[in-house]
Order: sequence, then C-alpha cells, then structure tokens
Amino acid sequence: LTTVDRWLGRPPAPAAPVPAEPVPAAPVVDTVGAGDAFGAGFLAAWIAGGRGRTDLTDDAAVAEAVRFGVRVASWTIGRHGADSPTSAQLAARPPT
Repeated sequence: LTTVDRWLGRPPAPAAPVPAEPVPAAPVVDTVGAGDAFGAGFLAAWIAGGRGRTDLTDDAAVAEAVRFGVRVASWTIGRHGADSPTSAQLAARPPT
C-alpha cells in the first residue's frame, strides 16, 4: 500500500495465506546467532537451488529453503556461541 493509496483511502490488498513449516524440537544451549544461522541456511539452499527473487512465489521452493534454514539454526542453538555447522557436518548428519 503506497502513500498515495492511503491518501486516497484505498483498502490494502488481502494478504495471501502463508504455509507453516513444522520446527522440530532441539536442545537449546545458546540462542546467539540463531537468526543469522537460519538466514544463512535459507540463502545457501536458495542459491544452491539456482533460485532468485522471482522464485519467491514458488511455495515448495521456499518451504525447502526454510527447512534447511531450520536445520542450520537448530544445530547452531545446540552448542555454545554462534557456531554454525559446516556443509560437511550437515551432510554427515541427515535431517530428522
């Protein structure tokens, strides 16, 4: 909704429903860096899949990247410091 739309009294467009992804339980040791780890994991999966901004309308692709981001963040909160896993560590431990 732009400033002009507000000024003219136009209603905002209805929001599209956002699908939810389940988040598995994980042991929490330290939450420092959890958000950064999630973002890094999401972007790593997104880029590895050859995706760009225009692909953000693909719900399945977004869900896949979200799941990977959750894996990275879950691993990160399970140890002290903002210590995200390496690609090799993630490959050695399959998703649960």
